[in-house]
Amino acid sequence: MDLGVGSFIFAQGVASALPILKDPHHLSAPLIPKVLNSITKTSPLLFLGLVRLILVKATDYPGEHISEYGTHWNFFLTLALIPPLQMALQPIFCYVSITFVGLSVAV
Repeated sequence: MDLGVGSFIFAQGVASALPILKDPHHLSAPLIPKVLNSITKTSPLLFLGLVRLILVKATDYPGEHISEYGTHWNFFLTLALIPPLQMALQPIFCYVSITFVGLSVAV
């Protein structure tokens, strides 16, 4: 991934920490409504990612760099899937340090 994607992911991480900082009980709130809410908010990005995938494959676009994201992945799909995954990992944060979870996911 390049610097642009990393910057967007970093900004998403900073913004997603605000509910936890404002209300520490946010971590123990029910998981399903939080995940559904994040999926609803990121559905336009998921739609854009799927449309881009279909259009790139349908037109045989020559500028597709397989080494950057792989064969079927793109920037919009990355941005769409990070918030639901972060919400799904939140129950773990009650028992394990956020730093440890971040490092284990990165490795």
